[in-house]
Amino acid sequence: MSRYRLSLESPLKIDYPEIQKDPEILQGRLKDAAGNSGPNCLGLFIPASERQLASFLIDHPQTLILPQGARTSLTGGATPQGDLLISTERFQMIQLLSSSRIRVGAGVYLRDLLVFLQEKNLYYPPTPTFDGATLGGTVSTNAAGAATFKYGTTRDWVEKFRLLLRHGEVLSLERGQYQVKPGDEIILQGKQNISFSIPSYCTPPLKKISAGYYVRNPMDLVDFFIGSEGTLGIFTEVELKLISRKKILTGLVCFSKESALLLCTQQLRDSSIQTWKTQDPQGIDIRSIEYIDGEALQLLRDSGAPQIRKVSLPESTSAVILFEMELALLWTTDKVQMDFEAVFEDSPAQDSPVLRLGKILKHFDVLEQSSFAFPEEIEKHKQLIGLREAVPMTVNEWILRQQQREPDIYKCGGDFIVPFEALESMLPFYRKTFQRYGLSYVIWGHLSDGNLHPNILPKNAEELKKGQDSFMELTQEVKARGGCPLSEHGVGKNPMKQKMLRAFYGDQSIHEMQGVKNAFDPHWTLARGVLFPPLFQKKS
Repeated sequence: MSRYRLSLESPLKIDYPEIQKDPEILQGRLKDAAGNSGPNCLGLFIPASERQLASFLIDHPQTLILPQGARTSLTGGATPQGDLLISTERFQMIQLLSSSRIRVGAGVYLRDLLVFLQEKNLYYPPTPTFDGATLGGTVSTNAAGAATFKYGTTRDWVEKFRLLLRHGEVLSLERGQYQVKPGDEIILQGKQNISFSIPSYCTPPLKKISAGYYVRNPMDLVDFFIGSEGTLGIFTEVELKLISRKKILTGLVCFSKESALLLCTQQLRDSSIQTWKTQDPQGIDIRSIEYIDGEALQLLRDSGAPQIRKVSLPESTSAVILFEMELALLWTTDKVQMDFEAVFEDSPAQDSPVLRLGKILKHFDVLEQSSFAFPEEIEKHKQLIGLREAVPMTVNEWILRQQQREPDIYKCGGDFIVPFEALESMLPFYRKTFQRYGLSYVIWGHLSDGNLHPNILPKNAEELKKGQDSFMELTQEVKARGGCPLSEHGVGKNPMKQKMLRAFYGDQSIHEMQGVKNAFDPHWTLARGVLFPPLFQKKS
């Protein structure tokens, strides 16, 4: 076991704004993106700087505090239960440090960051499907999105952060400073010392996972705090890696048979992985493959979503994939069209990524059932991506309508990941399980990662209970197949996901996580109820 001593910063105290208590303002802060709602909050505090927030925390040591970003959480992690809300919305700094690194305030929205970077031909890859989240929220949950297949999760892109601790001091940590392993002791030295040990368990090496505190052997200490869901401190500022922007070819491919869909996806994945290894300039370079199943498509059809987004779906379509393929900046819409025409007409053409893509789609007899957004077709790209985004939106709207008749029901969705090779048997297992419970369901998600989001559509409280039982059953099956039931949405305050966390890691690992929480927040006043049930307290 090794021991590491780190120094904390103690910001000078300054004046800060008053707590807002206007009922109309507070009412708009009670719900998250999934419709999870907290009963009430003590008020809303909006600091303009890290020093203001630190001063406030020092003056309110016993107040229940809940950090809140854009409330895009799907697990109730941002919904108050008698807490005082802390908003980071005024932490809006964006400072480009170089062509490969940027410093960003925790309150910056992803969409604003992406616009800023696009003007400079730069890109930040681990953006969730919905870009309305804030940077602080994505770091707190180790958010991931469609491009995880190629680029990994938020954790892979954070180089440095500032974390404001509950007692008002700051932990500033940069990647490369400390390599730690399970069992190592970490001592944070300041006006108030904090001592904790890295837990003894190891987080499985999955493509993406958001299940409690992250531990690998060895790991960078930076990684331990990413994904801690606001339970150890409040991120105020982060430094991120960047890459050069590339042009994107977006494709919506319609299949009548799911077996062909999975085989085609496997070939596209394999080809892309080979391209990354060989750096073949003519190789297929797909960064994401999304999936919408037949039940979700029917829900979209019933809502009119395809017509609204001007997307055509042939009658025979039973499932679709939506992919994004990266191309060099020299590619134009005309060049892409010429290569597709060569595939259609079986005419000779110079080898290229588009030509290879077209041949794969033609092999599976789906080229003519595909819709494409070429590199300059920004509106068409938004329409195709919008169809994927419409699935969770439509599910949430369905739940809200049901709540008007059955107030006791709420969203019941999964966030399962398994190795891609296990999906061929896992997808039917999802369906058979829901059918055995007599439940309506939809399935969509990040197919290229093996991370799918089965959701049930409960009509009453009894079906909701059956849905929760089915998800706990699926938790064991996913774990047995080398996966995890908590891939990217985190745990939050969701009781079912907290049970999943315990079922996945076991009691001893949860006890170690709670020990870390106690070290940082002995009175459990920060993000109470997130990750662990709110009644847990350190026994004296």
